[in-house]
Parts: sequence; structure tokens; C-alpha cells
Amino acid sequence: MQQARIETVRQPAARPVVQSPIQSPARSLTRAAGPALTEAMVGDLVRHLYGRVHDDALLGPMFRMAAPDWEEHLEEVTDFWSHVLLGTGRYEGGIMGLTGTLRMKPAHFERWMALFRASAETLLPPGACRQAFDAASVIDLRLRAWQAQLQQPD
Repeated sequence: MQQARIETVRQPAARPVVQSPIQSPARSLTRAAGPALTEAMVGDLVRHLYGRVHDDALLGPMFRMAAPDWEEHLEEVTDFWSHVLLGTGRYEGGIMGLTGTLRMKPAHFERWMALFRASAETLLPPGACRQAFDAASVIDLRLRAWQAQLQQPD
């Protein structure tokens, strides 16, 4: 009697899928210990952050020029961050739609991130602050790459 030969086929190990907060907002972020972010926190963060951006000597002029209706811009930015941080689906566009007219240099990104960090640390509990800053860091890297592509000669 012939024995059946069983071959084991090794499958390559599955690589984990890493998604950005833009692609899969609430599910892709690690929830740190502490209170979770709420809609109210996101709204307060956006108002505080963009109030500082509006008045900032480096960022203010370019943001005010790109968004002459500041209140409308704040509503759209709040929807964006609600989508990114809470997965609400209220914003369906891409980040490039919000920043498409801005031509930011590294100094602009660094300043925006510093204002974001300061605003988040001022308003949010530590876990929520970490969650928001992690998402902002991913977006920052994507925007820097996108802006670098725009600035390359054809």
C-alpha cells in the first residue's frame, strides 16, 4: 500500500496592512490610555489651532489668502479632523483639497506642527493628545511629500 505523501507548502507570512488615518480614520489609530476623543474636543482643537494659525506671522498670510471665508474654512477643517480622528465620514474630500492652493515649505510644516502640538497639549488629555498628534504627523508627512512633488521641475 502506497502512503500518501503530504507536502506542506509554506505560504509567505502575511504582512500587516498599515492604513493611514486618512484612509481608515478611527480604526487605524492606536487608542492610547485615557479618555477618547470626542466631537467637542475635535471642534475645540480646530478652533484653537486655526485661531493660532490665522494670527501666526509665518502661516497666517498664506492661510488667510487661501481661505478668505475663514468660518467656512473652519467648518470644512472641522469636518476633516472629525473624519480623521473619529471616523465620522463627514469629510469626503482629500487633504489635498484643503491645502491645494498653499505652497508650503519645510518651515511652514514645522510651524504648523508646533502649533498643532501646542494646541493639542493645551486642550486634550494625554491619550487623546497622542492620538491627534499621531494622525497629524502622518498627514504632515503626506503633505510634505505632495508639496515636494509639486515643486519639482517637469
